[in-house]
Amino acid sequence: MRILFVAIGIYPKKIIAVFIDLHMIEDDIRKVKETMKGYNTLYLMDQKIIRPQMEGVPINFEKYRTKMVKTDQDTAILTVNYDTSPGPSAEPARGFAKLAQSLAGLLNFKIGDNGGNFYYSVTDGNLLSNTHIFKIMNGREENEIYSAKHRMMALAKESLEVMDLNGAILLKTEYRGYRKLIEVMDQDGNLAANLYAPIISLRDRWKLEFVGDTDRLLGLIMAAIISEMGNR
Repeated sequence: MRILFVAIGIYPKKIIAVFIDLHMIEDDIRKVKETMKGYNTLYLMDQKIIRPQMEGVPINFEKYRTKMVKTDQDTAILTVNYDTSPGPSAEPARGFAKLAQSLAGLLNFKIGDNGGNFYYSVTDGNLLSNTHIFKIMNGREENEIYSAKHRMMALAKESLEVMDLNGAILLKTEYRGYRKLIEVMDQDGNLAANLYAPIISLRDRWKLEFVGDTDRLLGLIMAAIISEMGNR
């Protein structure tokens, strides 16, 4: 405790600045959540697939692919940006382990506005597992806010749960991979959202219908996870 007080005495301005910065991030998330309550229907879809170039040199398309979030008035309000960069490794991997390492991050994405401000960063480090534990952090990946668990079950059945930091389930669903309509329930077992998934489409397009005060951003995260799990 004494060391903590000494540290605060030495770096008071820096600590206060970090506290204010985190508070501003939380305030931004709160504001966008309130705004999102005005949208009962949203669409999650791929942007037009164009392989990006930089001075004539091809860029890794997977790393820069983006999904759009649109309202029923066809207005783009959010983006879902995927980053497939593997995280740093403690030691070089070989063979199958090297392949797994290179694939680490395929299910990572960030949700933000069209101006490049990110609200949530979602990461998963268990690509080759039947159970995926996702961390849902703020956009700068400074602190974890929620978590999500996706499980592959028997008979093509899958489940997805979004939980708070205490492990309490906020949103949950069980579905079959080929199903068109996916119902999302809240912690009391009431319908929170309907996710309409495309079966066959040249462009991944989801329709999200929300009920009541359901957190639209968490519902969007669920749709993005289910979409990516289906693509893998």
